[in-house]
Amino acid sequence: QLKSAGNMTIRSKGDLILAGQAGKTGNASAKVVKLEASKNLSLVGKNVNLNASELNAGGNVDVVATNGQLSLTSLENTLTNQAYSQEYIDRLNQSIVRADADIAVITNSEKYKDAKSKAEPVLQFYAEAMAFFAQNHPQVGMGRKNAAEARMAANKAVVDQYKQYNAKIDQLNNQKKQLNNVINQAKAKGNGSEILGGKVTAHNINFTSNASIDMDAAKLTAKNHINLMSAGYKKIGTNTYGISIEGVSSGAEIGKQDSDDYKYLMLTNPSVLTAANGINIEASGVDKNSKTSIGASKLNAGNGAINIKSLGGLDLLHDSNELYSYRFTSGSHGNFIKKTKWTKSEEKRDVFVVPTELTAKNINVLSGEDINTYASRFNAAKGDIHLTAGTSLGLYAVDE
Repeated sequence: QLKSAGNMTIRSKGDLILAGQAGKTGNASAKVVKLEASKNLSLVGKNVNLNASELNAGGNVDVVATNGQLSLTSLENTLTNQAYSQEYIDRLNQSIVRADADIAVITNSEKYKDAKSKAEPVLQFYAEAMAFFAQNHPQVGMGRKNAAEARMAANKAVVDQYKQYNAKIDQLNNQKKQLNNVINQAKAKGNGSEILGGKVTAHNINFTSNASIDMDAAKLTAKNHINLMSAGYKKIGTNTYGISIEGVSSGAEIGKQDSDDYKYLMLTNPSVLTAANGINIEASGVDKNSKTSIGASKLNAGNGAINIKSLGGLDLLHDSNELYSYRFTSGSHGNFIKKTKWTKSEEKRDVFVVPTELTAKNINVLSGEDINTYASRFNAAKGDIHLTAGTSLGLYAVDE
């Protein structure tokens, strides 16, 4: 750990590496490099690798890779008979809060209130008429039944709309129940791993690379702006990217796979970029290989704008949280003369999409090639959203 009462500059003629060490008892046991400057903090190297590092500056944080890649990578830390760290629990609770907010948006809307006021009397009259018809002789109840059916047909559009609203509310309430199950399992002691990403806090955060920028499970917080600029690209698998911002998944087992009571939990640690006045991301390489990928990440620019520019293609991707459980029980019933044995097995798998979310006053996404978004969320309640693709634009839903 290094601290400066003024500015701090670390410059390397070769590569600059701030190496961390994974822990054996969760994220709290990891060892990472921590740099703190009261004013500005500057890091420069050919390739720059910040391995789950923590950077804190009262002024600006400037990180420059002059001839290669700039990486803010994560550490995978072992869990041994341990629960997930509190930050994981907090994120799951935030998802429940978000579901409550989505329900409130529906129930507080004038369209929902209008549909409810018109549809509920129709549905109530129909239910009462059908019950009366079922309990009485057909000739006695037929008139009321016909009247209810006619009224239902005349109001079909508003009744269908009201049912669609309620179906979405039911879906969100069911999601909350499932998330509570996940939280309970995340609090249980298990064996596996969890992810610790790097943290950068400053007035402005500026990352510049002559090649590429990639970060996973990173947390960037700026009082003013976040600026990420790459002038090249790197190859990841079969793809090339100028900028890659991703969440990272890890899992933990509760019980043993061959036992009668076994659970497996997979949770994603997203990258989170927060800036009060704007986030600017630009992959401006020399050709279409300079693509941008943002997956399972949350970007919030407050009262400013999110501006994403990519010379190549641009993907907004998702990951998922998953809870799998298996339980086998057996027993018997009856007396000693006639006893019956029984067995019961229960298997359940819940998957929750972890989308990429963009929140700002204005959102501008521009690609020289194609734009593909999967289960992404764009929130610009006070401004505009512009998606501009050079070739094709795809907005895809994802099954849970």
